[in-house]
Amino acid sequence: MRRFSARRELTLSLAAYGLYLIVARIVLRRGGRARARANAERIVALEERLGLKAEPDIQRALLRYPRLVHGLNVGYGLFNVTLTVGWLVLRFRRRDDGYHRFRRMCLLAHVGAQPVFLLFPTAPPRVLDGFVDTLLDVSGLDLEHPFLLRFYNRSPRCRASMWHSPS
Repeated sequence: MRRFSARRELTLSLAAYGLYLIVARIVLRRGGRARARANAERIVALEERLGLKAEPDIQRALLRYPRLVHGLNVGYGLFNVTLTVGWLVLRFRRRDDGYHRFRRMCLLAHVGAQPVFLLFPTAPPRVLDGFVDTLLDVSGLDLEHPFLLRFYNRSPRCRASMWHSPS
């Protein structure tokens, strides 16, 4: 039976988050915002060439139902991170036999994504022309709020203040 150690779990979590912050800092120092936007535009262009670009049409159809979009946004905002973390905490507290395997998969996914983020940073579609930032425009959730930016890298939104770092 595996040992359940809160100290070890906290150390692993902080190490994974620290790795993310280091990689994000490296990306941002290398013109990451501009690269991320350019990479996102490349992906959208590829989707267009392959006939796979459907998100703007889906957004337009769903935007006729703002309450539905708001509900989906709230679900995304609440469950994107909290469901994974909450599930880990619940399984840890219950001393679930599958906890260590699930935690290992989460850590591997997070750590494995860092080289991709380092080599190919990509902005979310919501910042590109032709897409709608439904989190902000429909639900009023600004992912670029200074409080939230303390926890993750900001996306290259089309506002001058977001593009330029203070000199």
